[in-house]
Amino acid sequence: MLTGFRRVVRAGFVGFWRNAYVSLASIFVLMVALFVIGATIFVDQLLSTSLSTIQSKVDINVYFVPDAPQGEIDALRAAVEALPEVAHVTYT
Repeated sequence: MLTGFRRVVRAGFVGFWRNAYVSLASIFVLMVALFVIGATIFVDQLLSTSLSTIQSKVDINVYFVPDAPQGEIDALRAAVEALPEVAHVTYT
């Protein structure tokens, strides 16, 4: 078993050195592929974290004219509070 393993490893090294340019090219292609996969995962995590941070910090201010009826203001407030995307509404 150990002799067979040594024979395989030795044949691998001999083949690697006999075809050095092809071996180095394949190693380079593999490194580039792994880099692209790693960069894609990194960018995905970065964008996901940034998007969740931005979503939690969105504020919308609504201003009413001074003579707006209180009933319309309350109706608009209730309509905005009913939206599933709205976390909370503050009216001052």
